Amino acid sequence: MKRRRPRRSVGGAGPAAPVRDVAVPAEPAGAPGNRAGAAFWLGLVLVLLTAGVFSPVARNDFISMDDKIFIYDNATIRQGLNPATARWALFATENWNWYPVARLSHLLDVNLFGLRAGGHHLASLGWHAAAALLLFTALRLATGALRGSFAAAGLFAWHPLQVESVAWAAERSMVLSGFFCALTLWLWVRHVRRPSPASYSAALAAFALGLAAKPTLVTLPFALLLLDFWPLGRFRAAGPTPWRADPSLLGRRLLEKTPFFLLSAASSALTLATQEQGGAMGALAARLPIAVRLGNAALSYWRYLGKIFWPADLAVFYPHAAGGVPLGIAAVAALTLAAATACAILLSRRRPWLGVGWLWFLGIMVPMIGLVQVGSQQMADRYAYLPSIGIFVAVIWTARAAARSRESARAVVAVIAAVTLVGLGAATAVQAARWRDSLTLYEHALRATRDNYLIENNLGNELLRQGRLQEAIPHLETAIRLNPAYADAFLNLGDALSEAGRPEEARRHLEQALSLRPNDPGAHHSLGLVLYRLGRQQESIAHLEAAVRLRPDLVEALSNLGNVLYYSGRYEEAEARYQQALRLRPDFADARRNLAVLQQVLRRGRAQGAAK
Repeated sequence: MKRRRPRRSVGGAGPAAPVRDVAVPAEPAGAPGNRAGAAFWLGLVLVLLTAGVFSPVARNDFISMDDKIFIYDNATIRQGLNPATARWALFATENWNWYPVARLSHLLDVNLFGLRAGGHHLASLGWHAAAALLLFTALRLATGALRGSFAAAGLFAWHPLQVESVAWAAERSMVLSGFFCALTLWLWVRHVRRPSPASYSAALAAFALGLAAKPTLVTLPFALLLLDFWPLGRFRAAGPTPWRADPSLLGRRLLEKTPFFLLSAASSALTLATQEQGGAMGALAARLPIAVRLGNAALSYWRYLGKIFWPADLAVFYPHAAGGVPLGIAAVAALTLAAATACAILLSRRRPWLGVGWLWFLGIMVPMIGLVQVGSQQMADRYAYLPSIGIFVAVIWTARAAARSRESARAVVAVIAAVTLVGLGAATAVQAARWRDSLTLYEHALRATRDNYLIENNLGNELLRQGRLQEAIPHLETAIRLNPAYADAFLNLGDALSEAGRPEEARRHLEQALSLRPNDPGAHHSLGLVLYRLGRQQESIAHLEAAVRLRPDLVEALSNLGNVLYYSGRYEEAEARYQQALRLRPDFADARRNLAVLQQVLRRGRAQGAAK
């Protein structure tokens, strides 16, 4: 093997010309700890421990929050994967999003597991474990650091913040985005090592699939630029400072990523158009003006960082504080964020992983930080799924640098790393068990947060579903007190009061729900039932028909409309509604039983008419 020519001294003929377009690994690729056999066994350990840490999800049920509309009560998903549903998955923008890869995975799960929740959760776990393995492989190939790559991938795999993405079946899109993100990183490093049109196309295709799984990957091309700086060394300039960048290489690195940026731009435009068309942003933007969102974004970066280092009081929903973030606190958060960024960049000349890790965390989080608000959450654990990788890398490589600088520090760093990974794994198993069912999850969320109107509503609704009316009603009333503009709470309280035999009170709450959300099919459905109990049949039919018109696949509304039509003597119309419900859900027992009764009545009527 050829010897590398030694660097000239300052007093010599001058520095050697900078090397361009050559990847410079952080450690020699042939380091003893980097053998393929050791990498294989560490990868196997990573996957097996990830499966063990998340094993509680196999016993978990679906939860009522989003799993209902995305999976078990979604008429199309329930059909499983076939040519018709595959076309639907590719083009549907249901629930204000276009993510065909995630929808295809849900459809395939139904083919494999039916509607057994454990199978769906294990599939999400499989995607998460594969993402961790790919991340380990990409970091090892890029840095040559076997144990450091394993530790960073282990933090990603076993951190309690990741539970929400893995244990929430409706968040399949997030673990899929993690898989395709890690796959893109690995393919990009391979391309840099051995450039070819095929290797470049493979990385670009993986990125496109990631965007089709969840468009939150739109900032990944910027992250690839960070990897070009460190650990790939594709910006390195000549000189004594190890990681000083050569600005003349920036244009070349940007140009080669133009197709990645174009895909990001197209995905962003499609996502914004879809959500704007569905009304997902307009009302929230009015309720959360840009000043509020900016203050919340600045503070949320520190909240996420805090939960990465101390993952306590994790909840499925964090409400915005009343009145937003105080101006002084928002200003301090923004200034300290800017100061931390400047420090990380300045330190990058000798510790490049600090700048790369910090900027990864900031940049990957941008689509989810709330500047463009979709959903009413202040922040969400699942949003840290990919941004946290940057912090994990910065921490691990800083620890490695400390261990290499002092012989006595190696054992200490190794012990701290082992204890941290074990502790995080145990905490993750506990957190995964909290997702056992809706009731357990919501009760924990109320303990972990304050003034959480959405969780008060969800817990009340779950108690209502279990028939525990007297426990449900106070939670629903609390939700309305905390947020008087929350239509769901009025709707659920109306349902609870109706079941409690208080139809007139129920009617008032349901009408309030409709005044807040006039095109809500569920509110029309519930009000139609209450009006029927109050003897107002024609009004009842009008609201049930409105529910069916607004949501043609709402089989409960179809069946109940059939019931009201039947008792109104409109038998043929009732028969048509029952049949429509059964075409959508052939196993819907109520509609099948009611249709059988109706058809007996019709047969008797026809027989009597023929006898006359």
